[in-house]
Amino acid sequence: MLSFFPLTAYAEPLARRRAIGTYLISVAMCLGVLLGALNLLLQLLSGGALPDWLTLLRGALLAGVGVAAYSLTRRAQQAAAALLVLLAAVTLLFLLSFSNEISLMLGFGGMLVSISLGALLIGEQTVPYTLIAAALYLFFEPSPPIEGMAETSPALLTLGLPLLLVHGGINYAMARNLRLVARQVTANVEERNVRLAKASADLVQRILGVRLTLDRVLQETVHLVQEHFSDCHEVQLFLVDKDRRNVTLVATTHQANLGNVGSQQVGVGSLSVIGRVTISGESILAREESEVQPYRRSAFLSGTKAQLAIPLRVGG
Repeated sequence: MLSFFPLTAYAEPLARRRAIGTYLISVAMCLGVLLGALNLLLQLLSGGALPDWLTLLRGALLAGVGVAAYSLTRRAQQAAAALLVLLAAVTLLFLLSFSNEISLMLGFGGMLVSISLGALLIGEQTVPYTLIAAALYLFFEPSPPIEGMAETSPALLTLGLPLLLVHGGINYAMARNLRLVARQVTANVEERNVRLAKASADLVQRILGVRLTLDRVLQETVHLVQEHFSDCHEVQLFLVDKDRRNVTLVATTHQANLGNVGSQQVGVGSLSVIGRVTISGESILAREESEVQPYRRSAFLSGTKAQLAIPLRVGG
C-alpha cells in the first residue's frame, strides 16, 4: 500500500494525516466517477439516452481533479492537492445549485462540509475563505424564500449566517488547536532527543575522564539517566548472565534497593517486564491502570505507576 500512497515526504504526524486524508478523498473522487461511468454504460446498453454535455464535462473534471490531487500528494505537495480538491468542491456546488440540480439545503450542507474539509486538510487559514464562499452561495442561490418568512429576507440573515459563524468558529478552533498540539508534540520529541544525546555525551565524558571500575560505571549510568529524566522515580540496570538464563540487578538509584544489587535476579523470558524484554529484545511500557496486563509486577518495583524496560545490546 505504501508504494501506491507514499508518506515518506511527510515527516510530521499532522502532515502525514493530512496526506492520508487527501489520498482518501482523491481515490473516492476517482471511484465515484468510475461508478458513474459504469452506471452510464448500463443505461446506454439498456437503450437510455446519453446525458447532456455539461454532465459529462463535470464528470471528466471531477476525475481530473482526483488524479491531479493524488499526483500532487505523491510529490509532497499535499497543500496544493487539498486546495485543488476544495476549489473543485465549492465550484461544483455552485454549478449544481444554479442549474437547479440540488436544493438549497443540500447545497448549504455541502458548503458546511467544504468548510470542515478545508480546515482538516489545509488548516484554519482556509476557514475565512470558505465562509465567504458559503455566504455568497446563500446570497445568490436562486431558491424560493423559506415558508413563514418575509420574501425579502435572504436565507443568509435568517438561518444561514448564524449557522455559518458557529460552524466556522468551531472548525477554526479545532484546526488551530490541532496544529498547536502537533507542534508541541514535535517539540517535546525533539527536546527528548536532545536530552538523550546530552546524556550520552555526558556519560562518555565521565567514563573517559576518570578511571572507573565496571560497578562504578554502571552506577554512574543509572544516576546520569535520572539526572536527565527527573520524572523517573527509579532507574535500574540489569545484566544478562553468560548462560542467558537470568538477568541480575547491577545498579539502581533507589537507596532502599541497594541491598538487592547483585542478588536480585529475574528469569529470562519470565512474565515480568524485565523477563519479557530480555527474550523479545523490544521495549515494553507497562502501566498500573491497564486492565489488560500480561506482565507480572516485579517485587522490587511495587508502588510504581508505570514501568519502562529498554533492552541494551553491546556489539550487536
